[in-house]
Amino acid sequence: MEKVITIRPARREDAPMIAEAVAMAVGYGVEHPLYAVFLELAGREVAQYSYRNSLVAEVDGVVAGAIVGYDGARLEELRRPIYPLLKEHLGEIPHIEDETEAGEYYLDSLGVLPAFRGLGVGGALLNAASERAFAEGHTRVGLIVDFDNPDAERLYSSLGFRRVGEKRFLGHRMWHLQRVKSRYGEPYLGDTKYVAKCRLLQSRYRADILNLPIAPYKGGGKSYFFGNYIADGERSGANFLEEYIFAYAKHRVAHKRPYETIQSDRLFNNLLSSQPMAFNLFCPLRKMLSEDAEAATRSLQRALPDYDIACVEDVDLEFIPANYEQLTGDRSAMDAIIRYRNSEGKECFIAIETKYSENLGTNEAGERGRARAVEVIEELGCFPADIVEQIKSNKIRLTQIYRNFLLSEAYAHHNGFIAHSLILSPKELGSTERELKELKDRLTPAFSERLGSLSLESFVDSLIANCPTAYRAVFEQFRERYLAFDRLDNLDTEGYWQKQNSL
Repeated sequence: MEKVITIRPARREDAPMIAEAVAMAVGYGVEHPLYAVFLELAGREVAQYSYRNSLVAEVDGVVAGAIVGYDGARLEELRRPIYPLLKEHLGEIPHIEDETEAGEYYLDSLGVLPAFRGLGVGGALLNAASERAFAEGHTRVGLIVDFDNPDAERLYSSLGFRRVGEKRFLGHRMWHLQRVKSRYGEPYLGDTKYVAKCRLLQSRYRADILNLPIAPYKGGGKSYFFGNYIADGERSGANFLEEYIFAYAKHRVAHKRPYETIQSDRLFNNLLSSQPMAFNLFCPLRKMLSEDAEAATRSLQRALPDYDIACVEDVDLEFIPANYEQLTGDRSAMDAIIRYRNSEGKECFIAIETKYSENLGTNEAGERGRARAVEVIEELGCFPADIVEQIKSNKIRLTQIYRNFLLSEAYAHHNGFIAHSLILSPKELGSTERELKELKDRLTPAFSERLGSLSLESFVDSLIANCPTAYRAVFEQFRERYLAFDRLDNLDTEGYWQKQNSL
């Protein structure tokens, strides 16, 4: 059974654990005379190793470790009580170099009891102490690590600490490391340059437009300060450009059907996600259609000139057919669907997949889904025989773009509609065209022509140019929020690119 790690503020009765953690940090055991010094200081209200400066970790309710941290500007004040105790217990006051300074929250000592090592306790303590520092308004969290302790430095580096200099402490050469909190948060190490730009643009929107703090992202027992996360979006509606968009998002969550895949936290609190982006783009078109169907039709005719749109009848989001189990058995939602009649009066729809920073070549169908997909492929006749054989033998992976296309075509086939599939993504997301071409080249010609792509910039610019004046502002806000990458050129991003540039 997985161990439960809990971090809490230290109490006075935790003084023995705090003292042992400090002793571990300087390489001593509880039998050393300095342990008595640390124990005395840990129980005091104001001191370098005071319990008030400490956090304690418990594993399944048992005390397992502690960390001590404080404002580096207070080092002289907090260290003052140690000198008479050193004189009492050691007979002298040794020279102690300054290990920190003003401008950082300093993590002085970290210790985990041997029985609890290897469980992630140290990382949990470091993250919790960083969160406390950032919550108190500090932007830099610092620590030092011995040149000869690369294992510890690897742990610190995995949590975002980077070398900023050297120090000498107690006769040892030490690396000075810091974790910097930019107002725009920190990048994710796995981001490509393009995804990092998207994340930073949304971080800018949070910090400079919404003026909201970062909500820490927790994963793998660690906390990360990615700037694209907010808290309480389900109450504030901050992830949406207009109140009516927020209202529709709440309605969809409140009335979510068992088979729908809408994710509440992603929708309300992740600014980078393409799910709320789709709501911000298509909810205005829904509202426009309800108020002026001719204007909505005219706007979409000009934004989507390759489609024979005579009359738009519906615009919806996160659509999964209620009979999906009869179709493909796949709950891969259409991000948006535009239902319309063409010039011959036939019922048609465009199934739209919106992508912002994500690739299409993910979310591969499982074994069961693949078997059902093969049945649908053979029923539709959308791939040549040689491609069908490669799909059957798993030489061709049925990723999201395949799954979306098959659901769209099966839905149309079952209902007698004419289907089209469209991928909307920013111009810089180059993977979209590669993945689209791969699928189109494998489809039979009749099906290949039903699959297309359009840059998000072209679609939005056309809406701005052709929509009613009352809707122009929301589409301009959309472009500014999601596509104005030039806004990053003069942004003060101290600390933000520190990790990204180390890749």
